[in-house]
Amino acid sequence: MTGALVELSQIGKSFGSTRALDCVSFDVRPGEVHALIGENGAGKSTLIRILSGAISDFDGELRVAGQSRRFATPAHALRAGIAA
Repeated sequence: MTGALVELSQIGKSFGSTRALDCVSFDVRPGEVHALIGENGAGKSTLIRILSGAISDFDGELRVAGQSRRFATPAHALRAGIAA
């Protein structure tokens, strides 16, 4: 494990012909605080929905405590300690 609690690597998501996320990588380590800031349509909500299990169909990898995960529902993410 690299020390990250949560790692999103090369995340991508399209809605039809609209690319909402393209190769986004992000990690959270113990003691860190982050803010996602951007214009409307930048993909902030899409990224959080992927992390929290509301969207399970995406490109890339989500790792929690070093394990590759893909949550089917927000309830599955919650059991792993992730909620939005």
